Amino acid sequence: MDGGGRLCFQGGNFMKLKRILAVAMATTMVFAMSLTAFAEDTEPVTTGTTTGAGASEGHVDQKKIDVVLPTEVAATTFAYTMDPERLIATTSGGRWAASTFPTGTDDTGVYFATGKVGGDGADKDNTRYAATSAELTVTNKSSHKINLTVKAETVAGDKDIPLVAKADLEDAEAAGLYLGLIVGSETAVALSSTEAVSKTVEIAGTPGNYKIASKADSSGYEYRVLTLAEYQTKSGNASATETDFNNTWAKTTFKIEGATTEDQEIASDTTAPSIKVTWLYEDPTAGPSLTTKTATAKAGVNTEIAFSGVAADISDIKLDTTSVKSKTTIVDGKITVLSSWTDKWTSGQKRTLTVEFAGGSSDTVEITKE
Repeated sequence: MDGGGRLCFQGGNFMKLKRILAVAMATTMVFAMSLTAFAEDTEPVTTGTTTGAGASEGHVDQKKIDVVLPTEVAATTFAYTMDPERLIATTSGGRWAASTFPTGTDDTGVYFATGKVGGDGADKDNTRYAATSAELTVTNKSSHKINLTVKAETVAGDKDIPLVAKADLEDAEAAGLYLGLIVGSETAVALSSTEAVSKTVEIAGTPGNYKIASKADSSGYEYRVLTLAEYQTKSGNASATETDFNNTWAKTTFKIEGATTEDQEIASDTTAPSIKVTWLYEDPTAGPSLTTKTATAKAGVNTEIAFSGVAADISDIKLDTTSVKSKTTIVDGKITVLSSWTDKWTSGQKRTLTVEFAGGSSDTVEITKE
């Protein structure tokens, strides 16, 4: 200790003291860390939880309907000329300038204008006539099947030639005319002078021409038609054209054919009935419904009501709350309201019939007495 009362170390004693202090500090730190670890070991974490929100990616309706119907149809499409006495054949076209007519067995005595002859021949600009009208085409660009119904009826005049079955033309004892409706590859249905005739065919859908894709704005999904580039990739034909793609859709055609008796005279004022053709499509997956919404009841003539479905689909037919099903006959696709009932109605009277279907749905048709 010096004169001021302070401790004094000399030489090696001072170095020994520094070592002692360093060991003491290290021991203290280790002890403190051991206490912390011991404290944590005595309070372990034994549970955990978190919540994840649920989300739906949405729904895409994979049913698209797109049917291309003939819309701008010329009135001449189903216009025709009948020639039971074969005046055109006898005079080799006679008064018909710039026209080409069928010959031999192709000449049935009924002629529809079907367009220009075409080609490179001298008659290329002539109008071609045939025993069958030009075809009209219905294309189903839907993802599912449709039912196409084509109806044909005659609009009679006062002095029309009689309509007969095709099979009755050959041995007929008087002049007669046959007209038939042909839909797709189905057998022709003969037109009648008293009621409309119809034919219903199924046209398949083409779901392979559709895809589910993200919308352009990334707001969701859509079910859409393939682009040409996508069709090329899918078909493996990089040179495929829009025409090639359009040809992949299912389609059908319909037309009218005609024929007359031969070697049978007609009166000079004999006329030929006009032909009225209508067409419509339905979604067969949508359930049965009436396709005729209004009708006219004529004296002595049954009234026909068209519907999508089969006879078993109809459970009842009512006028107000009274069943009138017994005053009708029902076959697949057609309800016939009997004239024995409608003849009792007064002229101008309107009545609404409710058709009830087996599935619980119903539809109505308004019938007006002529």
